[in-house]
Amino acid sequence: MDPINFAISVILALIGTILTLLVSIFNSRLTKRREAEKEKQEAEKEKNRQEKERRDKLLGPGGIPPKTVEEAVLIVREEKSEKRQAILPTAGGSNILLRLIIVFFVISTASYLFINNQGASPVNGTPTPIPQLAIVTGGPCQLTPGNTLPLSVTGIPGTDVAYRWLATRGNINPPNNAAVTYTAPNTPGDDIITVVAQKGDTALQATITCKVIGPTLTPVKNATIPPTFTPIPSSTAWACTSYRFPKVQDIDIPGDVKIEIPPQGTDIPSGRNVLVAGTHTGIPAGKYLWVFVYSPQAGTHGRYYPQTKDAINGWQPEPTTWQDGLWSLDVNFGAPDECYEVIVMLANATTSQSIADQLQAWATINNYTGYELDGPPSTDPPDAPGLPDGLVEKASIEVKTK
Repeated sequence: MDPINFAISVILALIGTILTLLVSIFNSRLTKRREAEKEKQEAEKEKNRQEKERRDKLLGPGGIPPKTVEEAVLIVREEKSEKRQAILPTAGGSNILLRLIIVFFVISTASYLFINNQGASPVNGTPTPIPQLAIVTGGPCQLTPGNTLPLSVTGIPGTDVAYRWLATRGNINPPNNAAVTYTAPNTPGDDIITVVAQKGDTALQATITCKVIGPTLTPVKNATIPPTFTPIPSSTAWACTSYRFPKVQDIDIPGDVKIEIPPQGTDIPSGRNVLVAGTHTGIPAGKYLWVFVYSPQAGTHGRYYPQTKDAINGWQPEPTTWQDGLWSLDVNFGAPDECYEVIVMLANATTSQSIADQLQAWATINNYTGYELDGPPSTDPPDAPGLPDGLVEKASIEVKTK
């Protein structure tokens, strides 16, 4: 109990004690008054007796019979005494009043303590208030495409807190810290940002909506990437050879896909997100453009890792609509001095859903095994499943981490 609650409880107890004391004093005075009245009645009876003896002596034969006089006097005095007796309250009434006051005090105190402790979790006898989670922004949550904004979370104390940040369209890095950096997506519109804080058995959630403002990019056939996408310069010392098997090709899908950023043979930073972007032309409607990173060092014959904006929530790319356009995605590469391939594949709706489901399953156990070209249809980590049917490879480049 905090000092304020303790003081309130003491005041209530004092009020109850004072009320009880006042009732006791009133009851004591009432008892004394009744005893005094009783003594007065006894004195009157004694006086009547003496008067009776005096009248007996005074009244002679032929007068008023003494018995008649005595009865008249006694009747008058007893009537007066009974009237005074009826005016006085009884001791039983005062006892009932005392009980009511005590019951009222006990119930009011118990109710206060019960209400005061609702929603509190006592730790070592001290109630703990329920924390309220809130997202704090480092500036207005209104950005242009690709800009960044620092975010932090407040409201849950302690260091043993697990955080998980999610953005419906943009990127958050790192996603598991109390303080993070939000990067707006490349297209305008609203972006919902959510953070979940887990401490023991308590999980809290906070959400804000950021508005991404800027010109809408109009898809143009054979369009090039706007100048805001700055390519990473190529290193003169770069040397990387593909170790990959032949292209992934189940069936042919019309249209072309180009990877414009980064260019072929680029040194890229390791352990951080890198923008991968390009164009697509002539793609039929209802296809899904997936970006894979192929690592020749992983597994027995290399593994394919599908890239996603939100694995835990089953994110999928937007389906194509026969219109030419631009595509982009943040990709995270692994250890330095490694060769990778960035591969763009097209998938039908069934295959795209299968990839999204597999990513969600990996995210649930936090173990991304990737696909193998000739792996089994399904398996549990650390083994890798085979690539699902219905994928068609459309473009690829080789990069090297530094």
